This record gives sequence, structure tokens and C-alpha cells, in this order.
Amino acid sequence: NLELDGQQVASNITVSSTGKWDAWATKSVNGIPLIQGEHVLRVDVAQGGFNLGDMVFTRTSGLDYTPLIAEAGGNITVVIPATTTTLDGTQSSIPDVDSTISEWTQIFGPSTVIFADSQSLATTVSNLESGIYKFELSLTASNTTVKDAVYVNVQNGSNGLPSVSITSPDDGDVFVSGDTVEITASASDFDGTIAKVEFYNDATKLGEDTTQPYAFSWSPEVGAYNIFAKTTDNDGGTATSSPVSITVNQRYHCTFTSSESREGQFSKGYNLTFETIGTSVKFTAKLLDDDKSGAPAYLQRDNPFGEYGMDNLGNKTFSKTLSGFAIGEVITFRVKFSFTGGIGLTKNFDYEVGSSCVLSFDEIRPDFAVTMYPNPTSGKFSVTSDEEVYVEIYDVSGKKVMTSFDENIDFSSHQSGVYFAKVIRVSNAKYQILKLIKK
Repeated sequence: NLELDGQQVASNITVSSTGKWDAWATKSVNGIPLIQGEHVLRVDVAQGGFNLGDMVFTRTSGLDYTPLIAEAGGNITVVIPATTTTLDGTQSSIPDVDSTISEWTQIFGPSTVIFADSQSLATTVSNLESGIYKFELSLTASNTTVKDAVYVNVQNGSNGLPSVSITSPDDGDVFVSGDTVEITASASDFDGTIAKVEFYNDATKLGEDTTQPYAFSWSPEVGAYNIFAKTTDNDGGTATSSPVSITVNQRYHCTFTSSESREGQFSKGYNLTFETIGTSVKFTAKLLDDDKSGAPAYLQRDNPFGEYGMDNLGNKTFSKTLSGFAIGEVITFRVKFSFTGGIGLTKNFDYEVGSSCVLSFDEIRPDFAVTMYPNPTSGKFSVTSDEEVYVEIYDVSGKKVMTSFDENIDFSSHQSGVYFAKVIRVSNAKYQILKLIKK
């Protein structure tokens, strides 16, 4: 069914099953009576599940009757010391005046006003004080009630100041280096128009926008920021929004590539990326197999067991963000890929929240992948590769301080500082040099 302001305007609309969630069908419904003004159109589903792609409206003809329409008039500005004004609903469309009841109601305002006659289409209100009032005119005839609202701004001087607020990002949002922060603002002017909206970080102007939607794209460096918006109206009046605090952290992430499975098989494998964002971790999984298709994917953990549906980003890539972790906490997760004909469950991966691993490639022949993790390290770290390798570690003076043929390396006994890990392929002695930071 379709409802307009809670009243049914089309009923018993049926759509046959399309067979699957991403197969679409078009349904046309004619003869829907819509009247002028701003309304709420609601789709009321009586039975069955569905995905609603879009709705297109085409005007076919005028109504064959005169509808009941409430018209509360345009917004009103009252300049102090005046304390009264007139509400005028005489432009309303009323087919049957004798059987229609009209009623004015105060919705909000800084004082309780006095109506000369709340049931008259045109009435005077008094006891106004500085501030914004909202009044509603309702018309009732038979079983139909229609409403419209008008605002009254009581102010000092002839120009009412505009208003502005930051709509995105939210206060306390956390980003990572490299992110683009989309700053958006909502601005309005009761008695005029908005000339521009300016965006600031503390006293530094970032940019401005003169047309809706008011927005600015910003790529901040690592740090803490307080952003706000300032708007100017057509008469030069200004207003400033409340500040919004955001944090940009260093990007800490680690990407693992493997074809190992706990269940099922992978022909090529998968990537799993852990990325720390504040106290949250974003997990991104990509299935590399060319011979598999389908969805969805699930993030799994043990102790306690949990399974979380991941968002499908397309191109066999899935994402999920979980919160409530502590920096330095070691977490263990895996991914279950569901595809046509079965599932593939990856091996478990350990990640230290707030750390990064280094993924590097041979500069001469980029076919020798190495993962060193975590880096920075407090002592213990791992060096993994699809090739058989061993590791030599050098200090900044070039002195070799350690050699390891083990994947898991304990570097705890060495002092904090910068070192270099030379990862050497056993088969042909080709090597890579990776910077290692000991905390």
C-alpha cells in the first residue's frame, strides 16, 4: 500500500517474485492522488520481503476534484518592540467551508502566545518574545485532516542572523593518514539567503562554498583538529557553528596473503588486511581465486567465538569494522568465504592492534614478497615469505647483530632503535633490506 501523511492513497499493490535478490522488476501504479505541498509518502508492505531500488513519479493529470489543502502562509519576521502579528490561512483550499473545522496551534516558542481566535483562518497572536515560534494550521473535513506550518521570528533589528551547523564528520570521529575528510554543513537564513559557508580549523580557513550542498574536501596530516563552519547571509549577517573535534592517526595496518585453509580449498588464495582506526580495527578480505564466485563473506574469531557478516564492496572484496580493542592487544581472526559450490575458511591470523607490518618487494624482480610483522616491535616479530629465506639484522652502523633461520625472531635483548633486516632467499641469494624499529 501507499500512504500519504498516514492516509492510504493506493492499496493491494502486488509484485511477483523475481527469483533472487539482485534481479529487479518494475511495477507501475496509476491514479495516485497527490496534492500540493510537502508530505510524507510511505510504502507500507503488508506481506513478503523486498528490495526497493527507486521510485519515479510522473504527473499524468490534474485532480478531478478540489482537494482540501491547508496553507498557513509565508514565514513572518517581527521586529522588537512589536509583540503581536497576524497568522493568515485564508489562502487555504476549502471545498466545503461549512463542514470544515480550522484550528491554529502553537508547536513551540520562547513564550506561550495568546490567540485572538484559534479557530479563525486569520487570527492575531500576542505575547511574543525574542526567538523562533512555530504555528500549525489544521483543517478537518469528514475523515480528512490536513496541516501546514508557519514560523515567526521575533528579533532585534531588520536582519535575522543565519544559522549553520556541521553535519559531517561527527564530533569525535577518527581518521587515518591519507584519508580525505569530507566536511559538510547545513545553513539557512530565515529572512534572506545564504551567501557563503566558510570552513575553519581553529583560526585557519580551509575553504568555502557558495552553493548547496555546502561542503569541502580536506586531507589533514596526523594530529587533532577542531573544525567549524561560518556562514554569511545576503545582508552580511554571520553565524558560527559549534566546533567538531576529529583525530587523524598514523595509518597502522598489515596485509597477509596466503592460500592456506582450515576448511575447503583456495586455488590462488586471499588477502586479509587489518587496519587500526582509534580503538577499532577494520578488516578487509579479498578472494583472489578466479574460479570462484558468489557471496557473502564472514569474519570469525575464537575465545569467545563470534561470526560477523562483512560488507560486500564488489570485486570479491569484503569489509567489516569492529570496535572496543586496546592498543597492543593481540587479536586472532579468520574469514569464511561463501561461494557457489562450497565455502573456503582461511587460516587464523594474529594482529597486534596499533601496529604495522612491512610488505616489500625485490626492487629488481618484484616476485619475491616478504612480510615482517609487527613493526615497530617490542622484541618478538616474524618474517614470512612464500620462498625459503633467512634473516640477517644490522644496526645503523652496518654491523651485523643477528642471523636467524627461524620465521619467528626474538629481538628482545637488543636496545631500542632503528635496525635493518636483510631477508635473503636461499635458492639464489637475492635479498631485500627492510627497516626494523625496535621499541
